[in-house]
Amino acid sequence: MYVMKFNSPILPFAKFPLTHNKYIQDFLKMYEDDKDKITEVLGVHFPQNNNSMAKDTVGIEIKITKKNNLTTIESFNTRRFRVEEFDSNTNFCQA
Repeated sequence: MYVMKFNSPILPFAKFPLTHNKYIQDFLKMYEDDKDKITEVLGVHFPQNNNSMAKDTVGIEIKITKKNNLTTIESFNTRRFRVEEFDSNTNFCQA
């Protein structure tokens, strides 16, 4: 699964636009480059935004859509995933 980190947990059935800071810009560039390899995107909150604390965090599947230069995140179900391994270089995880 592809991982998008957030500074707080994502709730089921949430929908919101992304603000464009450096992290979001870098993430979207990587996401576009990897799009053909991505089947699911996981929205996860790592404690203190620390990649080394990724193991055992819980995230929710999200959908990333872009329309009229506005990128939106939507969580469309209640299914949760526990991160077992995370590669910060590729943004992919085993969940």
